[in-house]
Amino acid sequence: MNKEDIYKTIKNESDKKLLDSRIVDLLFDQYDTVSSYVKERQAIAKDFYANRFLKVSEQIR
Repeated sequence: MNKEDIYKTIKNESDKKLLDSRIVDLLFDQYDTVSSYVKERQAIAKDFYANRFLKVSEQIR
């Protein structure tokens, strides 16, 4: 999903009072920072998985 789709989805939940609008506003004020951090952590997790589990799987074969 792109930023606009994410915003629409979360804003819709906020409008229904399912999410706190203050938190939604804060999230989107800091969206680029949060998104960058998430991508960084995903890359670390992907590397960990590849080095830890895929190598074990290859050794079992």
